[in-house]
Amino acid sequence: MLPFFKNIEAFHNFSEHLNDVIFQLDEKGYILYINPAWESLTTYSTKETIGKPIHNFIQYGENESLNLLSQSSIEEFQKKVQIINKNNGAIEVELLLQVHSDESVQQRGFVGIIKNSVNQDVTAELRAQQNFQTRITDYAKRQDLLLYISLIFNKNEKLHKRISSALRIMGQFINLSAIYIYKKYEDTNTNEHYQVAYHWKIQEDDFSGSDFLSTSHHIPSMQEILLRDGLLKSNNILSITEPVRDFLIKRKLTSVFILPIFVKNEFYGFVKLDDRIKVRNWDDGELDFMQMFVLSLTNALEQDIAQQKLLQSEAQIQALLDSSVQGIVLLNQYHQIIKTNKRAQDDFLKIWKAPLQQGQDFRHKLPPENQAYFRLAFQKAMKGIPSSDIYEFQYHQESIWYEISYRPVYDENKEVLGVAFSALDISKRKKDEEELKNTLKSLRERNFELDNFVYRVSHDLRAPLSSTLGLLNLFKLDPNQASTFLEKMEAQILKLDDFINTILAYSRTLNAKERNEKIDFRELILNDFEELRYMENADNLIISIDVDETIDFYSDPFRLSIIFKNFISNAIKYQNPEADIKQLNITIETKDKQILIEFKDNGIGIDPEQLPKIFDMFHRATEYSEGSGLGLYIVKLNMEKMSGNVYVESEKGKGTSFRLILPNLRASL
Repeated sequence: MLPFFKNIEAFHNFSEHLNDVIFQLDEKGYILYINPAWESLTTYSTKETIGKPIHNFIQYGENESLNLLSQSSIEEFQKKVQIINKNNGAIEVELLLQVHSDESVQQRGFVGIIKNSVNQDVTAELRAQQNFQTRITDYAKRQDLLLYISLIFNKNEKLHKRISSALRIMGQFINLSAIYIYKKYEDTNTNEHYQVAYHWKIQEDDFSGSDFLSTSHHIPSMQEILLRDGLLKSNNILSITEPVRDFLIKRKLTSVFILPIFVKNEFYGFVKLDDRIKVRNWDDGELDFMQMFVLSLTNALEQDIAQQKLLQSEAQIQALLDSSVQGIVLLNQYHQIIKTNKRAQDDFLKIWKAPLQQGQDFRHKLPPENQAYFRLAFQKAMKGIPSSDIYEFQYHQESIWYEISYRPVYDENKEVLGVAFSALDISKRKKDEEELKNTLKSLRERNFELDNFVYRVSHDLRAPLSSTLGLLNLFKLDPNQASTFLEKMEAQILKLDDFINTILAYSRTLNAKERNEKIDFRELILNDFEELRYMENADNLIISIDVDETIDFYSDPFRLSIIFKNFISNAIKYQNPEADIKQLNITIETKDKQILIEFKDNGIGIDPEQLPKIFDMFHRATEYSEGSGLGLYIVKLNMEKMSGNVYVESEKGKGTSFRLILPNLRASL
């Protein structure tokens, strides 16, 4: 007898329309609820009744039964009692009372029905009592069925499967031919059309095949009739007015019962009960039963619509979150994870091996060194104060930079209900900033070098020209010294030529295209020495070459030639006059991924204080230097272009050793 709905409000709505008095009592017999039929019976309003003990309205002596029931193990009883109306008159009624225990609140109470059974005819009274017993039994069965159907509607299954199961149970219980649920829609001309949304049939036959189920049906005035009359029932189809009658006649029905369905207070369609076998009178019990079923069905439809909207909304929110370049984690006030996006999942799994799951405490997902700041930032965000900071993390021995933000999340009342944690990977930005910083630094250095370069080049170009012009003037004054003056002018011109060649080498170093060829070191060194053999004292230098060429080496032959010429040229220029044998030893050892090259001479050497500066532009390491000061600077530039390194060791008066390490570019072919 207890209503099957999850909330009592639905049961009260159902009871409002019943002719019998339905009431609820607490464990002490106080009235919690009573329907409007009570006022018709006793003239007491519900306001005057609710909150008072039931024995106030029962003839003295009868209330003792209620007291006994509340203290005993009896679960229900049925008794004829007298109810006192507002005029102190006694009305003989039939009372059915049943004990009800609400497990959710651990409370015991009663649910009851009052039937007016006043009648002087004993035979009629007995017949009425039998009918009452039958109605009570039918009512209990229907309530049990509705309870079972409500459980079906609340299953975690697809709505179509739940409704189909409910219709099957309904049809079998009432012994129908079929049950259909029609959903209304309007075409472009706003005509009233319906299509079967759900159905059950006692057997598969031709009266409503697949064409009928998939085809829309134009049923004019159906909505108007149902809104006006509240229902449509008949045991004679011919008695129904046009145009609904034509639609029903085509179904070959004997009796029909149609109830409207409203979802969110909007007309959804209707449920139609068909009987093709027998004529039905559709009594009030069946009407009440069907109204309760429609209410239950409406609840299921509304819940499904709400769930679909929620799922759609959540899907849209998730899609929006996943489209963000930031990792986003939504947290409630207890630090628990409510929702995350894919970027956050990937980042936490990649860096900290910590998968994020809904309901977890987010604090436990952070590294220990970041938890103190998290607590502070989270507290500020819960007070409506956003904050952000930049953090550096290590991943595979590389730095990854994140901009971490904490922002408050507000509800519709502008109250803070949680925090949005976001992490934006700014590693590329930091790298770009670092590169820009280095570029600006390099540009400043280049600008300084350029200014210095222009000044030094102009000076070094003018010096030999000025000397030549001076010698030419002296020649004019003293032609007898022509050979001496010409020899000195030739020296200045050669010096100028050497400087111009150095400038050209520098230019080619800056602008040469990258090449990658197999290197024949012996041939390369001999060709370079051949170009330098006419230098002064070149014949005094003995060059030894030791090359290990077991592995093919690939690199840029042009840049290697520039480097080799510089080292050979310096070895020729800065020979030690005190050494009996002037020599340059060149050792080359090839490996799979790199090559080791050493140029070692026994020349005059370099002062230790000068060693850190020898690769600077225009730096001359010795007072004997007559060069441009660009040679070793050009070596450094070419080594950088080839991703190599150069190291120097020198001892004044004993010689100098240059060691080069260059990558083997064979694998890049």
